[in-house]
Amino acid sequence: MTRCIRLFLISAVLFGISYAKQPSDTKVKQYIYLAENCINSGELDRAYKHLQDAESLAMDKKHLVYIYKEMGEIAERKGHYTDALLYYTRSLILAKNSKYKELESVLNKKVSNIQLCLAGK
Repeated sequence: MTRCIRLFLISAVLFGISYAKQPSDTKVKQYIYLAENCINSGELDRAYKHLQDAESLAMDKKHLVYIYKEMGEIAERKGHYTDALLYYTRSLILAKNSKYKELESVLNKKVSNIQLCLAGK
């Protein structure tokens, strides 16, 4: 059993909450948490799947900004620069439209770096 699945099962038992009955915001946060743990343990494909699950439930733009940023980072780490650019750009557009100024500068830098990588190919 992988580390991120064990963490999820432990948290489900500790909190005693039926997963199916939780509000979608809570589920989104759990998927993001699982993705972060998978990223930290090097399970990038599993992390990406958790982020896709979070994306399908996310209603809050702030969650989507973070989800797309993380998807971009996974794609970048895997050398999929075109996909990384797509996700970073999605995140940047949402950040600008939602007035998340703290993330805009980080995302602008990531988009610029990826564009440089793609131009160098």
